[in-house]
Amino acid sequence: MLHSLVMGSKNHRLSGWVSLILAFSFSPNAHAYECSHVVDTDRSSVTQVWRQSCVPYFLSSQSELLQDARTASIAMSSFDQWSNETQNCTGLNFYYGGYIDEGIAFDKTNPSNNHNVVTTLDTQEQLDELMSQGLWPDPDLVAITLTRFEPTTGEIVDADIVLNNVVFSIEEITPDTSCGNNSARHDLANTMVHEVGHLIGFAHVAGADATMFANATNCETKKRDLSMDDRDGVCTVYPSDGPIVTCVPSISGYNDSSIQAFRGQCTRYNQEPIEGCDCSSIRNTDENKYTFWSSFLLSMLVIARRSSKRKS
Repeated sequence: MLHSLVMGSKNHRLSGWVSLILAFSFSPNAHAYECSHVVDTDRSSVTQVWRQSCVPYFLSSQSELLQDARTASIAMSSFDQWSNETQNCTGLNFYYGGYIDEGIAFDKTNPSNNHNVVTTLDTQEQLDELMSQGLWPDPDLVAITLTRFEPTTGEIVDADIVLNNVVFSIEEITPDTSCGNNSARHDLANTMVHEVGHLIGFAHVAGADATMFANATNCETKKRDLSMDDRDGVCTVYPSDGPIVTCVPSISGYNDSSIQAFRGQCTRYNQEPIEGCDCSSIRNTDENKYTFWSSFLLSMLVIARRSSKRKS
């Protein structure tokens, strides 16, 4: 579902988590951070989390945007913000596996085929295809993060970040960048650091200065760095001196034998040759045990223009 949108000529909406069934953020204890909620009839209080302290990721060689060395470096640095800035209190770290000839995919029968991929939409045909699958509900979404998780426990086993480089210009914003009211320019690091937060299980927050705050202006850069709220979240959920936990309840006391094969990804990728997988498309989610979840960044500029047209 879409959360309420605040109109503004230059604001863009980092909208709420959206599932193919239903999703929303959850914060029963009024944390300054929010964990993404798993909506399930039996475990409605479970939130998403990786059950491994090292999360690997790859850049898609299919992405035109990410072929540039500077752009690739910015994308990699966006992951480091969640580990390097909090290294004194979190055990979370990321492993960069390099480029891979793969986009959005998931193989539920062979865990070693799965890779967490950062990719982009570079053509209208790519955007149309995802929209036809129901995975991109509005062309004015700037970015989407898709996570695959075990629905009864919230344990994340796979995640992909997709940037919309068709409708928007995803780039490095510098002091020399021209950013008018009608600019469709979005800072790559500002967007990526936010999306990595979704990738590790965090949802939107109310604090306007937080990386996980739901709104962003065109050419905004303040989300490049984590706020204290963001640091508190990653250090609480992925602590350096204790077990990984979900926001509510703590992960414990369930049979995880069926999901063990999806863990230890960093170790596996360090030991095995990495190739693109022959994986199933995410359009086949109804047949899978693991559930897809998506978050997205929606252009408020376009919404405001549409609203004005309706009023006239």
